[in-house]
This record gives sequence, C-alpha cells and structure tokens, in this order.
Amino acid sequence: MRTTFLYFILFLLLISCTRLPDAQFYEVDGIVSIEASSLPDDSGWENKPFKTSVSKVSRHQIDISGSLTFPFYVRQPGRYFIWVLAADSEDDHTERSLPIRVINDEGFLLENFQISMNGIKQLTWQNRDVETGTVMAVEFKEPGHYRVLFESGGQSGFAVDKLHLTLNNAREPSGFGFPETARPGIDPVLAKRDHRVGIPPAWLFLPICGTTDHSPSEIYSVEAGFVMDDIGCISINPDPLDIDKNLLQDPEQLQDMFYEISDHLPYSNGRGLIFAPLQHLQIPDFKRFPTRWSHELDADFREQIEMTINPRRSTYEVPFLVNSLPDMLKPGSDQFTEEMLIRWLQFSVFNTVMYLPLDNPDSLRDIISESGATQMNELFQLRDQLFPYVYSLAHLIRSTGVKPVRGNASHQAQFRLGNAFLVAPIYEPGTEQRTVYLPEGLWYHFMDGAEYEGGQTWFIESPINSFPVFVKAGSIIPYRMNGKVSTAIFDELILEIYTGGTGTFRLYEDDGLTNNYLQGEFTTTAFRYFEHTDYATFTIGRQFRHIEGQPDEKQLILKFKYINEPESISAEDISLERGEGENMWEYNSDSRTLTVNWLQRVHQKTDFYIQF
Repeated sequence: MRTTFLYFILFLLLISCTRLPDAQFYEVDGIVSIEASSLPDDSGWENKPFKTSVSKVSRHQIDISGSLTFPFYVRQPGRYFIWVLAADSEDDHTERSLPIRVINDEGFLLENFQISMNGIKQLTWQNRDVETGTVMAVEFKEPGHYRVLFESGGQSGFAVDKLHLTLNNAREPSGFGFPETARPGIDPVLAKRDHRVGIPPAWLFLPICGTTDHSPSEIYSVEAGFVMDDIGCISINPDPLDIDKNLLQDPEQLQDMFYEISDHLPYSNGRGLIFAPLQHLQIPDFKRFPTRWSHELDADFREQIEMTINPRRSTYEVPFLVNSLPDMLKPGSDQFTEEMLIRWLQFSVFNTVMYLPLDNPDSLRDIISESGATQMNELFQLRDQLFPYVYSLAHLIRSTGVKPVRGNASHQAQFRLGNAFLVAPIYEPGTEQRTVYLPEGLWYHFMDGAEYEGGQTWFIESPINSFPVFVKAGSIIPYRMNGKVSTAIFDELILEIYTGGTGTFRLYEDDGLTNNYLQGEFTTTAFRYFEHTDYATFTIGRQFRHIEGQPDEKQLILKFKYINEPESISAEDISLERGEGENMWEYNSDSRTLTVNWLQRVHQKTDFYIQF
C-alpha cells in the first residue's frame, strides 16, 4: 500500500516537472492573454499610440492580406471564447469589418469570424461575429500550438490592442483585461489583483469644483483650495507640470518626481494628486497615480457614462476617472440647460469622483433658478454625507481589485456604486423616464422607498426632482454628520440599514492625506445585518488596528429602514429602553424606521438583537 502511494507521488512529480513546449504565450488556468504590441511589426501592422494605449494599427498596403498573428500553446482542451480589444482609427463612415481566422499548428482552419468596426472609435472588447451575430468560440480538441490571425486586407486604420481567450467564457475581460500569459506558472487573475493601486487624498471623494481652462495634453498637479460655501463644493487648483507627457510611460520616474512635488503641498503630505490624459493605460503601474480625466476626449453625456462604467471599454481600467463636462452642460454654452446640469449632478454624486468644472460659480448662480440652486446644494450635501461610504470603497480596491463603480455590459448606462446602490442616470434632454434592470433580490427606490423585486426590468418615472437610484435590501450605508474636512476619521456616523435582506459593510478610516496607509496605518470596522422571521441581528465589529487621532468611542445613529415595530431590543444581552437618549431606541410608524442612538466603544464588539 505504501509502495503504491509512493509511486503515485512520483507520478505526480513527473507530471508537474514535464517541460512544456516552447511558446511565446501559453494558456494558463483557462486564459490566453496577449498584447498586440508584444508581437513583431508584420505584414502591414505597426505599433502606434492609439487613444488609451499603444496598439497594433494596420497600414495601407496593396495586394497583401495584412496578417497579424497571435501564437500560443493550449494545455487544457475545451471550448474557448474569443474576445478582441479593438477600434477603428479611420474617420470615414464606411462599413468595415475585420476578418479573424483560428488555425492549428498544421495550418488547418478551425474557425472563421469577422468583427464589425463600424463606429468603434474607442478601444472596446468585442466577441460577436458580425455575420451570424453569435459569440466567437473555438473548440481546441487537444493540447497544442494554435494561432489567431487578423487580416486587414491591406486596409489602414484597424487598431487591435489585445486578444483574450477564456475557457467556457469563465473569465470575461474588462478594461485592459488580464496580464499577458507569457509565463505558464503565473496566474493572470491573481497577477491583476496584485496591481498596486494608490489612493488619492481623501478630499477628492468630497464634491469638488474647478476651472474648465485645461489643455487636454497637459499633466496637472492638483491641490485642494477652499470650500465654496455658496455652492457647496471644494475648489481645486490644477497646476500644469512642466514635464513631457511621455513620462506617463515611466511610472518609477514619475513617482520620484511627483512625491517631490507633493511633499511641498499643504494638503498632500506626500499623497498628492495628478490629473493626466487617458494615455498609456496599458501599463498597470499607472494605478499608483490612479486618477485620470476624460478632458481630452470629445464625449457627450452618454459617452462619459459609458467610459466610466462599461467594462468593455479600456477606460474602465482607471480606478478613479474624473469626467469632463460635456459642452451641453457648460455654463455660457449655447447648448446649456439647467435640466441637464441637474441630471449631470445626479449622475456624478454617485460616481467615484464628483467633479463639476466651474469657471465662475457666481455666473452659474445668475443663470439657474432658485429651485435648481436648491437641488444643487442638496446633491452636494448628499455627496458630502456619503463620504465614509465612497472612501471605504476606494480602500477596498487595494485588497480586492474591485472598483467602487462597476458596470454591466449587458445593461448599459446603469451601474453599481459598491454593493448598495444601483444608479441609472437620465442623460437625454426632456426625458423623465427610463428602463432599469434590477438584479435578483429586493430593492428600494432611494428617493421614496418604493419596493421593487429584482431579476427583471422596470420602467421608472423620474421627474427632474427625482432620479433612478435604488438600494439593495440588506445594505449598510455609513453617512458622516460633521463638516467638510479632509480627514477620513469619523467620530460620529449615521448608519442606514436597509432591511429585507442580509448584508455586510467594512468601514475604512485613515488620516486622509499621507501615505501612511501603505504601511498599514488605517483601521477597519465591520458591520453585519441578518434577519429572520421573528427577529433580526446587527453586529458592530471590534475596530481592527488603531491610529493616532482616533477616538476610543464613536457616536452612532443606527437607522433600520422599512422594518416592523419591534417588541424589544437588546445589546450584548442588556435590554435597551425606549426613548430618545443615549443607548435608547425609538420607532416611527409612518416611515417604518427604527432608530437606535448608540455610543460604541471601538475596541469591543457589540451584538444587537431585535425581537418582533
């Protein structure tokens, strides 16, 4: 028996040590990922900067096929779905498509496809054959060398940036997809998750305003200014840096230069901020300086939304994208309307960065109504209160790789902000309704609390004083109560708990300005809500770590929304009295809201038991 076991172990070792055939690229855990720029210039294709990356772009050639070849070795046989990150750099409006062939090592054709390039002006992931409308997939029946060929037919302007194959479509690409699979021992999924992401200074996640007088090709150092009390946002001061924008290709040199500058900024303390063009995003180290802006691209409202939230776009790779104001929303423009300015703010209040470019705030006051000004202030105030929630999501990307704002290519122009919110902006003038797809589960309309069952599409009425934002049952959302300060340490919080489901949330806190968080100088507090037929529980976890300046106690207002009136509430088996005082509870039957005023000692865990 023991001898058999030893032979089995030896067999496994021999298999694991078996040398793979030489190849430039491999299939690794069901993924093939290849950057076109890694391939040699060949048959009418050359590396050229294109929009957000350096892509292979086809040249005009006569009487050649213009083949661009992606070679790789497949270890796991199976059905692989083909994704292509591509665009058309030509300005003409003729219908164009790019043929694709898949062949084996003997040159036999396995599959033949074409992708449409009509209107694809930004690098976008595609996976459908234009002639049949079906997804592009190929069956590799045995391990071996294979090739995917793109044939320009001598036409110029096709931009191919990346090829991605995924076994059974288990890992769809987003942004720039996964790192290249040039080494068979490196998991591309884990490699992408390990990308280092820097966090901007905390004040960026408050409502900010700044001038629109920027050059699209410049790199700016950005510093916080003063609070515009009459507008309700923080002014920022973009200062152009006298450096070559090609420095974006050299993150190490850029980091040394930038840290030297930010050390002298009063609101940076080493954690500074730059606004840079959407270029060279294929270099993952750009995420050390994670804020880019879309000022260089002439994009309308809908396009700005898609650039931010659509996982099929290369711009989705940017952790914190600052959107530029479309021409129709700029005060002084012939196209400006108050309606669309309010709609823009309704979108951006739930974006990762809420940025309103304003040359002159006073002039804006002169051209909008009193009710419009009131709505603006309310939206800025809401964003200010949501700061703990948004800032915690910014920290979460470092540990999970999950962006604060997440879209779904199957349901465009709507997105999630964390797990709690689903946002469906109104982006067309004169529109007061739209369709919204809600995922499985129970959802509440953020404005009026109306309930919606998920797993289906709803037609939502949204007048100008409302907007389609929904909160998932079970969500826990922290709001801050005190003023506009750049620190991210909270001694008072309102926690809204949306009942009807189960949920968790992890609050992150740090000093908001320095890079000390990179050395672990941040704290986390976990919250969890669970409900049953006749009871519910809420847990406040013990604060993990402690940093200078944090209080030992937090004043919390717990608001359980859309809950039935309880019979009793206890905390750590101690019954709480009904009333408005500290460590007491009250219930509003009209709004169906249970409120608990609670003084939390941060170094201990507290379990609440709500009996119905």
